[in-house]
Amino acid sequence: MKGKILPYLFIVFISLHAIPALSQKETWNWYFGNNAGLSFSSGTPVPLPGGMTHTLEGTSVMSDANGALLFYTDGITVWNRNHAVMLNGGGLLGDMSSTQSALIIPKPLNDSLYFIFTVAAFAHPQGMCYSVVNLKADGGLGAVITKNVAMVTPVCEGLTAVKNCNGQDYWVVTRQFNGTEFYSWKVSSSGISNIPVRSATTNYIGNPFLLGTDAI
Repeated sequence: MKGKILPYLFIVFISLHAIPALSQKETWNWYFGNNAGLSFSSGTPVPLPGGMTHTLEGTSVMSDANGALLFYTDGITVWNRNHAVMLNGGGLLGDMSSTQSALIIPKPLNDSLYFIFTVAAFAHPQGMCYSVVNLKADGGLGAVITKNVAMVTPVCEGLTAVKNCNGQDYWVVTRQFNGTEFYSWKVSSSGISNIPVRSATTNYIGNPFLLGTDAI
């Protein structure tokens, strides 16, 4: 939503790396906006050149345990560490005007597979989907090997993740549109749970222009 980009800029920055359980180095590199980038490797944000994003809102970036860039996405396109479009890395069903268009989660106990979760803007029918990246493909530059697997629709634009209490798995969470529930999927070494945990609240969301304030 173009009108909310300035009021929610801080929220977008925070949501760029909504994986608090990863070590700090995995979140050292940020790419967002129009070719913008920041490195936090020195402890102070420093401009980072080379980014290929052209987006109004949420992005997601993944680096390795040493802080080296692996890949990043705006929810539509996936770029590899060389800032080239990853093999099969176009056409994801996020949106440049979705608050958190994409979220990257590593598959637990796996050194090469990553899930990219996406949500559409304005409660559009694409809803929430996931795609899978294999970093060992294309000579180590990675490839999208599964794309746009439907999860639930319609949903709000918010998307986040938290570490499971077992210290290994993750919970990926979004918010129902035209309803009162949060949806939570467990991500484990077995993959993504087929059925989400549904948690009811008293707050009903039925206006797409409120998604930025009432979503996650």
